[in-house]
Amino acid sequence: MMEVGDFERKDVYYNEKLQPVDEKICGLLKQRKELAEGNPGHPLKVLVKEWAEKYGFYEEYLHTVFSTLNLEDMYKPRVKPNEFRCQIPVMRSAEQDGVFYSVVAMRQYDNASVVVLSADWEEEFDLHHSERTHREFTLEIGGDQEYDCRMQIGSGTTGKMSYNYIISPALPDHLAEIEFRVRAYIGVGKENPVGPEFVLV
Repeated sequence: MMEVGDFERKDVYYNEKLQPVDEKICGLLKQRKELAEGNPGHPLKVLVKEWAEKYGFYEEYLHTVFSTLNLEDMYKPRVKPNEFRCQIPVMRSAEQDGVFYSVVAMRQYDNASVVVLSADWEEEFDLHHSERTHREFTLEIGGDQEYDCRMQIGSGTTGKMSYNYIISPALPDHLAEIEFRVRAYIGVGKENPVGPEFVLV
């Protein structure tokens, strides 16, 4: 079952002379997406300033445009797990750069699977020093077909983070042919990968 928004966009006034330009913009967006390979980042401020001056735009406007380009996944219809079936042990793990990653179990539904990817590392808690290391990570599923793997919710504290992922269609109950692939990042925005993608075993 897909979650569908209540808002339905309606046609409004459109200057037909813009159609060829707008189609070219769509083609360039596709080219940008392919070149980015899932990690577009954001242009440097000096570049945005240069382009704003060159093309006659406000800098903040261009920053907003590039920020919006990175939000495509927000608009993809989301699968809502329906009809819980069972819990299945996974027991996959790996370590990279002092961080231990694990998926212990998955919840099986008729139309999707849900797994929790956890990351644990040594980090001292200090009441007088509130900063902690922020980490982000992505999960991809490898198998005999294409799986959509979307982060649903995440939380963390000192030395630990965990994200819930909804995977559709549902994974098979027997996971011998399924890979859980993880890529980890330091900081916000997935701009600083810790290392190469790795597989939980």
